[in-house]
Order: sequence, then C-alpha cells, then structure tokens
Amino acid sequence: MMMKNLESKNSYNEINDFLQNLPKNFSILQEEIDIEIQVEYFEKAKSIKQNKSNHTDLLAIKIAELNITESTDEEKKNILIILASIDDVKAYRAIENFVSSTSNPILKSWATLAMQESRMMMESSLLDENQVFISTGLGGKGQKLRYFIVGFLNEDVEFSPTQKELLSKEFEYALQQKDSEIENIEFKQKYALITALIPLKQPIKDMLKSAIDECVNLGMDLSEHFMVTNVKKLDIKEIDSFIKEQIENGNVDDSEDFDITFDTEEDFDNE
Repeated sequence: MMMKNLESKNSYNEINDFLQNLPKNFSILQEEIDIEIQVEYFEKAKSIKQNKSNHTDLLAIKIAELNITESTDEEKKNILIILASIDDVKAYRAIENFVSSTSNPILKSWATLAMQESRMMMESSLLDENQVFISTGLGGKGQKLRYFIVGFLNEDVEFSPTQKELLSKEFEYALQQKDSEIENIEFKQKYALITALIPLKQPIKDMLKSAIDECVNLGMDLSEHFMVTNVKKLDIKEIDSFIKEQIENGNVDDSEDFDITFDTEEDFDNE
C-alpha cells in the first residue's frame, strides 16, 4: 500500500489537471473529518506500514486489544491502522463496530479513515485493480466533493432581502445545470456562505463564474472574486483575515477570478 499527499495549491490549472487524470476507480471519503486528523493518520499509517511485519497472525489479538478499556488512545490508533492493513473481513468488521460504539470523536474520525482504507484493500484484492482514495476536510457524497463557497458584494455592505433571494436562485440554477447541488446557503454580515456538492471533475471556476455573471447581469453588484475551499467551513473572522491577507499581498486583481484551497489525501494500492 502506498500513500501520496497532495499539498494545498492555489493553481487552478494544477488542480484541474490532477482531477482530470484520475483513474476510473476511486472512492471519496463521505464524512467531514478535520484535515489535521487526516494528516496525522496518513503519516502514522505510512510509518507503521514501512515496518514490513506481517500483522495477519495478530488479527485476533489486535481485535481484543482494540476493545480493552485499559488501552490508551494512542494504542487504539495504532491498532486501527494495523487492522486496516489486514486483508480480512474480520478486521473490517472490528473497525466498523468500533466506529459505531466509540464516543471519542477523535478516535471515531480515526476509525472512519481506517474503515475506508480497510474497505479499499478488500475491494482491490477482490477486483485485482488499484483503488484511489480521495479525502478532504469537508468530505463528500457519492462521487461529489463538498465545497464551502464565500461570495460578497463589491461595496462593504450586507445583502438586501432581494439580493439574497436572487443570489440563491441563480446559484442553485447554475449548479443544477452541472449535476451539482446546494446543501445550504446562509448570509452572515456581508458574506454569502454556500455549502455545495460538486462532481469531482466538474470545472468549479466556470460554474461559479456563470452564476456570478448572471447575478451581475440582473443588477447585483456582486464581486467577481470569491473563496472556495474543501478543507473546512470558515467562520467570519477567518474569512475577514483571509481576504485582508489577499489584498495586502496584491493577490486580488482583475486577472484572478478566485482563490481556492484544495487539500486531498490520495491513497492507492500499488501492488
């Protein structure tokens, strides 16, 4: 098993090339899991798997240890990684049961990643072909990634009731035309905050620009600049800070339609 980490990028072309060249078979992590937990998981998994030990003979022991109350959180994390590396349905069921029974949110996230990895290993073995695992902080649904989108008016003012209705309708229409869906739209202070599910290979820039252009054509003074991330949902303080930083660094101009943060972990069987 081999793991590859794609760092955050601000280049739309690089991201688009990566997505367009994905193999046919891939899985998307459905759950929203903190990106820092994901990074810790994959780094620890890589470290443990570099030890060429065969853990298959330890299956029963590791399952028992996982369910011992006295085991520390760190011990349980290591056990989950080891179980995820064993190509056996018993290992998968043990992880699955742990996900449903633990009340520890960090361990539940950790076990969810292990369960996804275990499932992929069994699928790769059964189908005899590589499986690609894509995970982001916001997760996804089916073969769609979840994105957090921020829009705002050119003037430093809040959206009026009419503007809110117009933006909601135009963005919903534009996304529906590209097999995408809006999960939620809310307006806080001067921002429109949109959570949407978008197919992995769909050109996000063109889709959102189309919605913005239509709003502008209908008389709304909506900025052509917007924020998109699939790492986390940002609060107002984080949004203000990011925009201020972009302005101070000279990154917001007529040649830059948007800024995008894209974090993904790609895990694939290379055997």
